[in-house]
Amino acid sequence: MKKKNTISSTEAITRYIFDIKHYAATKRRIKYNAFLPIRGETSIFRVNNLGEVQIWEIGDNHVAPMSSRTLVARGDLIASDIFEEGLEIKPDTRNHKLHANIVGWPLKEPEKAKFIATELADKAQLHLKP
Repeated sequence: MKKKNTISSTEAITRYIFDIKHYAATKRRIKYNAFLPIRGETSIFRVNNLGEVQIWEIGDNHVAPMSSRTLVARGDLIASDIFEEGLEIKPDTRNHKLHANIVGWPLKEPEKAKFIATELADKAQLHLKP
C-alpha cells in the first residue's frame, strides 16, 4: 500500500537555483537540469503563504550559505505539478522547518528522470534574483 503524502496538492513549492546554466533568462524558462536529483533527491522549500521577500530570505540566509554558492534564481511550482509526475515530496526539516525533497525518481532510468525533470521545468515559473 502506498503511503499517503502529507503535503497538500495546492501547496506552493520553490526550487532555488544557483547555476546560471540552469535557466534561460531571455526565454524566461528553467532548464531541466535544475530539477535533476542528486543522490536520488531534489531539494525544495515549502513556501505557502510566504511573501517574495521571505522566500528570497530563506534562499539567501539559509540555502546559499549551506551550499557556499550564490543564489541567482528560483523556480516556483505547486505540489500537484510534482505529484502528477509520479514523484513524492518528503519533508526534511533537520536544517530548516520548510525544507523538503522531491523523491521517487526513476534512478535506474536516466532518460525517464530527464523527461520528468523537463516536465517540472516546463511547469515551473522562473523568478530571477532581484
